Amino acid sequence: MSYVTLSDFNMRYENSVPAADKARVETLLADACDMAADVTGVEYQSGVTVPGAVVAAVCNAVRRAYENPGGLQAETIGDYSWRAAENPHSGLYFTAAEVR
Repeated sequence: MSYVTLSDFNMRYENSVPAADKARVETLLADACDMAADVTGVEYQSGVTVPGAVVAAVCNAVRRAYENPGGLQAETIGDYSWRAAENPHSGLYFTAAEVR
């Protein structure tokens, strides 16, 4: 169950989520809420005040997964290309700072 809403996400995301992507974002929110419950050991219920740090961490994780689901770190434009260090994370995850 997602205790962080699409509205919470939209407040923190400077772009609007297209209607075609709303179901995907809501699914990511539910998954991230489940992950946060696992990390914190707390199952938040609807209507209960959730700490702002938890809401922010869930929204940040969802944003990463929504904008860059494969964790890509390289770009090629014509004959120019660059590649960042290997990213062990992709998809939906919390950073060490978010877990803390």
